[in-house]
Amino acid sequence: MCRIVTGNNRILHNHAVASKNYGMWFRPERSATGTSENTPMDVSPNNIPMLEWEGNECHSNGKYGLRMFDIYTPIRPCVMKSQFVWRNKKIGWTATVIGDVGFVDFVAVQNGVHDYESRQTTNRGWGHHYISGGLFVDWTGLPLTDNFYVQAVLGTPAFISLHLPFTDGLIVKGCTFVNYAHPCIRGCAHCGRPGSPPIGCCGAQTRFGDVHFHNSSQRVMFRTPFEAWFYDLDGSLTDTGIKEDYTYGPTGLHWEEIGDAGVTGRELVNSGLAEKLITTTTLTDEEWDSFGIKDLQTYHYIKSGNSIFRPADGRIIGYASICACLCAHAYMHCACPVLHHVATRALLPCVHA
Repeated sequence: MCRIVTGNNRILHNHAVASKNYGMWFRPERSATGTSENTPMDVSPNNIPMLEWEGNECHSNGKYGLRMFDIYTPIRPCVMKSQFVWRNKKIGWTATVIGDVGFVDFVAVQNGVHDYESRQTTNRGWGHHYISGGLFVDWTGLPLTDNFYVQAVLGTPAFISLHLPFTDGLIVKGCTFVNYAHPCIRGCAHCGRPGSPPIGCCGAQTRFGDVHFHNSSQRVMFRTPFEAWFYDLDGSLTDTGIKEDYTYGPTGLHWEEIGDAGVTGRELVNSGLAEKLITTTTLTDEEWDSFGIKDLQTYHYIKSGNSIFRPADGRIIGYASICACLCAHAYMHCACPVLHHVATRALLPCVHA
């Protein structure tokens, strides 16, 4: 096992093979330990940025290829490049609590349970923590060597490729998934474990863009509705090709009449608005404010007289999102408010635990 205790190093082109537990263990402490524990100093190794990390390889290890434990929150963004993790018994690489770190051009092949797992993100906003340009492959068809640590579990498909954190902030972009018999992605990796939220109440957001799936029909798994929130930034996660705009919703100033056949979404009840829509579908700012409606969404509809109206402006919020409601409603006639307008389309295969 190769153990690294500070990011103030250049970790380049190393091979960690056939360790009983971890191939590479990156464990910067929160404060000075060992013989320096009582030395007066103000140092937090887990906040020190990496100088350079590139071209390392971990395979055939008994537990993890690369483990980052437990908290790594560098004071400025840093990047780890071109890590190759393959045929490790449990997980290719794992980051328990991770800050502003980018994983670029990682390759993970035929790891036993997951390719990547993370408990929690602590990054300072979107764009600083990401997995970019990754290649994830489950079954290769290559023969298994007689390695006593890993052979027993590698004869069956991996359970999940990316097992994602219970907090917001991770972006997955430019990644490719190949030959997965089981779902590729699941949220709330540590939910239900001590110190983590219960299963099913997390709803943390992970964003996806330019992702590709080959011979991997089951892209996402939800154990419970609302377990995770996956935003599809360009339609590649759902194969719709539709870019989302989740920052601009309806203004409430423009409405359109719709038929009552197969109306889905969430009913908005407001007597003042309902009465106003009998005579006009265009409102002034003052009129809209007088109704006291907060958080209007594109999935809302309202009954007015013998008609039904919905907002006519604003972009569809979450148009291509994968919603846990889809899983709960088996993709058919789903009343999920985010996806009411594509409710009868089976966007993705989905699997319950």
